[in-house]
Amino acid sequence: ELLEEEGDEGMSMRRVAARLGVRAPSLYKHLPDKRAIENAILATVLDEQGRIAMDVAERAAAAGEDPLLAVMTAYRAWAREHPAVYRLNVRERLDDGPLVRGAEIRSAGPIMRACGNHGIAALSVWAFVHGLVDLEAKERIPPGYDREAIFRRGIEAVRPDGGPTW
Repeated sequence: ELLEEEGDEGMSMRRVAARLGVRAPSLYKHLPDKRAIENAILATVLDEQGRIAMDVAERAAAAGEDPLLAVMTAYRAWAREHPAVYRLNVRERLDDGPLVRGAEIRSAGPIMRACGNHGIAALSVWAFVHGLVDLEAKERIPPGYDREAIFRRGIEAVRPDGGPTW
């Protein structure tokens, strides 16, 4: 909440401790620095994204809709709704520790499954959608271009052969 309300600048150890209702020294006993807090946020967010994506994909498949399109639509919506957390999620290399890397692997599961477990296709889809989300966030899509058409065309361009899977 603090990250979304005040951005990265508001995420000091003192402010986080105050938001949690504890003193900063108490927070340091559990999380040694700001990066540790960011990693905890990232792990939580990645796990949440994975759960949401799996639910969205399963509902889409049950309804005879495209799970991959549904998952990536949900990702775009999440990025628009949580711009500060999205920026934290993509601003730099993720921590190599098991907390964040494990969550990243779990969050990729629904995309992998929707791409028929083709890793290159899944990464291509994510890279395209991430790039589009970044362009949208920075208002770099030229006026008059249909963002939904760009989104759908891009998904089709990088989708693995054989169409929707689940």
